[in-house]
Amino acid sequence: YIISLLRKMYEAERLLSRKDWLTSLYNYRGFVELTKKFLDNTHNKPLFSLAYIDLDKFKTVNDKYGHAEGDKLLRLFAKILLRTVRSTDICARLGGDEFVVFFPTPNCEFVRGMVEKLNSRLLKTMEKKDWSVTFSIGVATFFTHPKNIDEAIQSADKLMYASKKKGRNQVHYQEVGEVEDPNILRGEPPKEVHSDCE
Repeated sequence: YIISLLRKMYEAERLLSRKDWLTSLYNYRGFVELTKKFLDNTHNKPLFSLAYIDLDKFKTVNDKYGHAEGDKLLRLFAKILLRTVRSTDICARLGGDEFVVFFPTPNCEFVRGMVEKLNSRLLKTMEKKDWSVTFSIGVATFFTHPKNIDEAIQSADKLMYASKKKGRNQVHYQEVGEVEDPNILRGEPPKEVHSDCE
């Protein structure tokens, strides 16, 4: 019984060390571990997309309403994010008000539609809550294998900063590498979608 209890406690601690305490999304460590498994299993054909999301003017919410309100915003952001993407996608909070989503699909049109749907839901929620926050997003789709997941994150991060430099509240897309087989872009991703937000 004691050994079984210790194993359960260890597993709980292991899981917590990979989760963000505020949003319950994966943290950087958990995100890297999960995405690395995907890259290791698809070394020759990674075929995935990565979205980097930064909350514009998030600091104004903390300054105007206090950090408790800022935390409430981040939790709601995470809730909408998880309800919008598929269960096969990996969402993480990298720190502060910066988030990343790993889409294990090279279907650019699908990813674009998913990101636009997410952005629309988030903006409507911000307006409803009277939070003057928008979103700068960078989305990179990879047809060639990056050195590691950090390189992929940096690529999407640069696109996010391009959105900020052009006035914030924008989405920048980029394809990395060339498609060897165009047929893979026509394949419809798994229809494993979360329920809509209320």
